[in-house]
Amino acid sequence: MASSDGGVRSVKIGADERTGWSSERPQRASSGPGRPPRPPGKALPVAASDTLSFPAGSLVVFTGADAVTVHRLVARMLPRPALISYDVLARAVAEKVGPERVTEVTLQLVGKRVAERQAEGQATVIETGDLSAELRTALAKLADRRAGSHLVVLDSGRKAVGDDERFEALRAVVTGARSGEIGSEGFSTAMVLGRVDLDKVTGIEFVQRRQR
Repeated sequence: MASSDGGVRSVKIGADERTGWSSERPQRASSGPGRPPRPPGKALPVAASDTLSFPAGSLVVFTGADAVTVHRLVARMLPRPALISYDVLARAVAEKVGPERVTEVTLQLVGKRVAERQAEGQATVIETGDLSAELRTALAKLADRRAGSHLVVLDSGRKAVGDDERFEALRAVVTGARSGEIGSEGFSTAMVLGRVDLDKVTGIEFVQRRQR
């Protein structure tokens, strides 16, 4: 897990880096502070946009069945100090503790890192290919209540998923995100990115809420 350099509030992909998933299309209005209030007990479904926008200090979880695609997208938008890879950390922990303690110890380390960034007033982005509701719920609990926790699901399609069971798990997450029902896991908002959307996303930003 990388050490902090003070964090980054807003990161955009430069014009010279716009290859692969990025696009030169004009940006649409980003979804961020100012969006309508979320339904009680549910996550607010948020449409994809060129710049993914979240409240400053929030916790954002990127997940999907294709862990490589998840990592490539997030790594292009964020420097390493602003990103926690749950899966990489879990593999490192698995080399030092028994399998029954891997999740517990990994969550402790993630929680410590999130707390450090919150103390600095910084947002935290976590990536994982683990599709379990238990993990998402545990990660959502780490968020600052005022900024909230936000879920981004990469719907990579059947061809990118190795087996039927994992594909069905992805479909369940996507359905819950689109309906808002995934809010029961503790998320304030939920966004689904299809493969077409990946071509449009060029940056991520964390925006201070306007004082009323």
